[in-house]
Amino acid sequence: MKTAIIVLAIVIGLSGAGIGFYHNKMASTAKDELNRERYSRMVAEEDLLKSTEKVTALEKEVTSLKTRVENSEKMLNQTMSVKNDLQNKLDDALNAKDSLEQKVKELTQAIKEKMTEAVTSKTGDI
Repeated sequence: MKTAIIVLAIVIGLSGAGIGFYHNKMASTAKDELNRERYSRMVAEEDLLKSTEKVTALEKEVTSLKTRVENSEKMLNQTMSVKNDLQNKLDDALNAKDSLEQKVKELTQAIKEKMTEAVTSKTGDI
């Protein structure tokens, strides 16, 4: 009976040691898995922060580019307005020039006619 108790104690002791070893291994595996999960989360958070910073920088760049485009559009509109104004002034000047040239032709013709009449009347008087 003593032997049976010793064998039973040894079996219980070995079973306890085996169960302890198994649970220790399982706890170690769970701890490793937990550490991997924590590391993955940390990496994901760092990536998220980097992405957020990039998005913020890109948003600032887009805002800056929009401002530049708006300023360029304003300058283009001003330039087009000045161009149109100058074109109108040029058209007015060309019209005035044409009108003046026509008047010069008419006056030249009138002077020629007057001179011809004067010459004809003087030769007729002789």
